[in-house]
Order: sequence, then structure tokens, then C-alpha cells
Amino acid sequence: MEFDKTVESMRKELAVCTQTRSSDDIPWSWVATTMARLLSEHSSGISRTVLLTELEAQWHQIAMGEVLQIETLRTVAPFFNRIIKPPQSTVFGLKIDSMQPIPGTGIWVWRVSGAPEPLDAGGAKNADGHQRKRRAETQMDAFVHQRYYPMIEAHEFSGFFTSARTMFATSLWMADRGGGSGGQPVHTLLPTTALAFELRIQDDPNLPKVLRPHTDEQLLHNVFGVRFAGGRFVRSSVPAFDADQLWCKIELIGEPTSEWRNGRLTSYRCIEGV
Repeated sequence: MEFDKTVESMRKELAVCTQTRSSDDIPWSWVATTMARLLSEHSSGISRTVLLTELEAQWHQIAMGEVLQIETLRTVAPFFNRIIKPPQSTVFGLKIDSMQPIPGTGIWVWRVSGAPEPLDAGGAKNADGHQRKRRAETQMDAFVHQRYYPMIEAHEFSGFFTSARTMFATSLWMADRGGGSGGQPVHTLLPTTALAFELRIQDDPNLPKVLRPHTDEQLLHNVFGVRFAGGRFVRSSVPAFDADQLWCKIELIGEPTSEWRNGRLTSYRCIEGV
């Protein structure tokens, strides 16, 4: 019982030292096993201060390893750790929970949190699943880059950013924009164009249940003039979106084909892109 109390108190102190948002984010089992190993390695005794220092150093290594190794972080929680910052190359899966302008300015701000994982993997009914869910629900503000203002103001994209829109983002920096209650900082992500917005269709088997009420069939038809049928996009109407450039991933380059057009033999290849 005494060991349990010591583990819990060390866990709370470690959360303060590492500026972790909650001691719940540090597994009790990890603190207990690490403490037991350290105590066995120092059979002649070890002070509480040294023990806490060892725990802190090893927790930093684990936290940094998680940041570097996870392919996509579906939480903004790492930005609140003042000691360990996520590398600029880190890819974040984010969800726009709300959007509003800063009063008296023309500046738009998104309220973002972690995007749900495919197949609702983050909603597993176990301790790890609940912890990931709690971290994913952590929210913070993000300044919107002016590149996206025309989309916000265009009626064709009405609701695009207010229907739990999910996106992938990288090259993110955080700053304190000030003005918090009682002088508290207001942590806000700075504008970036390194964003990729996800379009959602009902036929996607990996679409999380929480996002199924917010799919983009109508947007695809009205703006891009396409619909998804038979595993591919097909023309459905005259597109309203007239772009000089369209970024896509080439899936297939077909074999050369020749046919007569307007009295001339024309050769071409079909390219399928997504």
C-alpha cells in the first residue's frame, strides 16, 4: 500500500516536472515498473530527488520517441508540452470543430482537435483507447491562412469548414497571441498552407462513424461536377470550380491508343488520377 501511494505521488510530481497536462497521461504501470527497476539497481538506497530526476529523463526519451516515430499524430496535445516540441516534419491529423473571426478584425480562427482514426480505431473500449480519445479531444485555436479566405466567403463552399472537416497538416508553429483571461496565454497555431483537406464519401469503408453524417457528395456534384460510382469518379454536371491547376496522384498510365479524330490519326494515353 505504501508503494502504491509513493508511485501515485511520484506520478503527479513527474507530470509537473515534464509539464504534462495531466498525470493520467503518464501510465501508472510505467512509473511503478521503472521505480522498481531503479530501486533494485540502487540497493544501497536512492533519494527521492534522484529518483524523480531519473524518471523525468526516461519519460522525456519515451515522449520524444513517440513524437518522432508516430506516422500521424491525431492530437494537438504535444504543443502544450513546453520541453518537448514536435518536429516541423510531424504530420498532424486534425478536425475543425468550429470557425469564427476575431472580433473587430478580418482574421479567421479555427478551433481544432485531433481527427478520428480510420475505422474508429481511437475509440477502443480499453484504457489506451480512452487515453487516446481524451488526448484527441484536446482543443486549441489555429489562425487560418489568407489563401483559404475565398473558400470561406464563397457560397459554393458553404459548410465546408463547419462540418467536422478533417485535414492533414505539417510545418506547424505555435505562438501566444495574448489577451487571455487573467493574463493567461492563448496558445494558437500560426497560419500554414501545408494542409490537405479530406473529402468524404458514404461508400468509404474506412470512414469513421462520427463523420458519416458529414459527407461531400453534394459538394462534389455542385462544385467539381462529379459523383462517386462503381469505385471511381464520373462526370455528373458542369463544374462550377474552374482551376488552372489541379493536384492529384497518378494511379495508372494506360497503354498508347490510336484513333481517327477529325480526319487525323491521333495517339494518346489515358491517365487515371485521384
